[in-house]
Amino acid sequence: MSTRTTEPVHVVLPNADGGYYRFGELPRLITEALMPDTEGADADPQGSYYVIRALEEMNYEKDLPQAAALPPGEPGYLHVVENSASKRPLKWRTGAVLDAGLVHLDWLNEWGESRKPPHVFSTASAPEPQAEPGSARPTPVKDVSADDGEKWKQKARQRADEIIKRQRAKDLHPSQEAIADEIAREFRQACIVGAAGKPLTGAYIKRHALKGISSAQNRQLSTSVRRGK
Repeated sequence: MSTRTTEPVHVVLPNADGGYYRFGELPRLITEALMPDTEGADADPQGSYYVIRALEEMNYEKDLPQAAALPPGEPGYLHVVENSASKRPLKWRTGAVLDAGLVHLDWLNEWGESRKPPHVFSTASAPEPQAEPGSARPTPVKDVSADDGEKWKQKARQRADEIIKRQRAKDLHPSQEAIADEIAREFRQACIVGAAGKPLTGAYIKRHALKGISSAQNRQLSTSVRRGK
């Protein structure tokens, strides 16, 4: 009996500052990435190509807000934060407030895993690695430990401590979210994945490995020292 596999949909988005995209622009960006402007499409006298693209965009305009409205941790949930320096999670995930929110590329990939077919998001400057003819693609380092992924969690906590110390020397105190995103980027470059062979997103690393790790205590200490001067 043959097993039918579904090939993932690869979506190459334009580069974005810090990897953050405005939520309200995502339906258009995703659709244009999947159905770009072409000479053949422009020459279509019926314009059916762009009609289909508009319908596809409407689908994402429906699916993305539904994903953002799910409770955190639910399958298919899409994390959205404020368009501010604090990057706090949005409390009101509807209407204009939601459209102005920001979504990181890592969170899009976490949401994309729940799609049928799965969606894999990358950028023009950092596309998904492609194996060249005659060359072997790097093999991901899978965490196959029997203790529920303690190996990568230990690596993540170690890197978090190093990042906090590095930033503390500059009198900077990154959020837990920013630390997790940096670790996720490093893990992708090193081909470190979870026990299921899937990439570890920043949101997943934060939720499962960085509990209790924060630079807030260091920030409070730093502020107290300055006040005592």
